[in-house]
Amino acid sequence: MSNLIAGLLQEAGAAKLIDLFLWSDMAGLVDARFSQRAFGGVVMLDLAVGPDALFRQFSQTRRNDIRRGIKCGVSVDLAKSRDDVSAYYAVYVDWARRRFLPITGEEQFQGIFAARRNRQLLLARYKGEVIAGVVLRFFPGGVVEHAASSSLQSALHLKPNDLLHWRAIEWAYAAGLTKYSLGGVNLFQRKFGGEVVPTTRHRLDLSLFRRHTISDWMADWMADRVEAVRPFIPQRVAGFGRSVRRHVKTLRSYGGRRPV
Repeated sequence: MSNLIAGLLQEAGAAKLIDLFLWSDMAGLVDARFSQRAFGGVVMLDLAVGPDALFRQFSQTRRNDIRRGIKCGVSVDLAKSRDDVSAYYAVYVDWARRRFLPITGEEQFQGIFAARRNRQLLLARYKGEVIAGVVLRFFPGGVVEHAASSSLQSALHLKPNDLLHWRAIEWAYAAGLTKYSLGGVNLFQRKFGGEVVPTTRHRLDLSLFRRHTISDWMADWMADRVEAVRPFIPQRVAGFGRSVRRHVKTLRSYGGRRPV
């Protein structure tokens, strides 16, 4: 772990913020320069049991949605060319604009997928057109992680995201990978079954006046104040507040960029 952190610091160069996410049982191995913050964790699937056994662990809704995607004619394959990546880039841009997120330039986007040793892009197509995609990060022979996904709003009724994860599981199992991390614990992810593995964020804030740490503290303070007055806030206002907090949390967690 000491060597890993030394390598990260060297690669980070002049970066002012370094975040390292670890499963909680490794938290004690990180040195005291990093502040720690517990997160909800990730849903982890054990690929060793095989796709069929995992499918049986899915919720009934998830199984039905996967079957619906197949019945509707949605197909999934690996991106194999720059044209495939460009087709997904258009979907990603549409997705990011709907969420008011910064957009990565296309050439940088292409560069992300140039090396296939530890990254794959699966594309969902309907009538020949790319309608969604899922980005996978993996270590050969080890863990594969859902890193990012985007889909067209107009295609959600075809359930491409459900089918993409199912095909990702099949691909990962065939590739000899051992576990599939879904990257979070929201309701969509929990419907795949599996184990929730707690995670811890380790943050090294090198910015002037530790502005990232202060921003975190202020966000937590505001969240506590909102919770205290929630019973007195109209439901519509409370719902809007939650959506704003989720958006701010996303930007803060990923430095304004969607991780791919």
